[in-house]
Amino acid sequence: NMSILKTNQITDLGGNELLTSNGSGVISSGGAITNTPSFLVTLSADQSIATGTDTKVQWNSEIFDTDNEFDSSTNYRWTCGTTGKYLLSWSVEFSYMTDGRTLAGAIYKNGSEFIRVRQATGAAISTGFTGSQILSVTAGDYFEIYVYHDYGSNRNLELRSYFSGMRVVGA
Repeated sequence: NMSILKTNQITDLGGNELLTSNGSGVISSGGAITNTPSFLVTLSADQSIATGTDTKVQWNSEIFDTDNEFDSSTNYRWTCGTTGKYLLSWSVEFSYMTDGRTLAGAIYKNGSEFIRVRQATGAAISTGFTGSQILSVTAGDYFEIYVYHDYGSNRNLELRSYFSGMRVVGA
């Protein structure tokens, strides 16, 4: 025998919506099981990066920022508002790199290097790399992306670069 429970809304003891059905099989969440906060930021123009120096990426164009936690005008960083596990990802692309050069990117947590990705370049007009990590994050922690190259003169970080993050539900 099978039991069937029919309802259009599931709430917690405080009356907060957990799940709602529209009666046609479409379910929405009140936020308890969504991957938010989340953000996606990019550059509004290429950013010139000096050679041989870790440089903070100036993510000044928000594609979305569900909880208004990304500072895209001054500090170019994401500050966590909700403690949890988060997937942070970034992709950076440099223009006009040549063989034997080094590219690096790093997530900085609370002003200090936390995770670094490094690679050697090949002969290419544009070259880049991506990085991602699931992290335990406490409300108030902030994260920035820094990049590095040793081309010998300034190189542009291109518009196709991005930084994103989202809270991982159930982690």
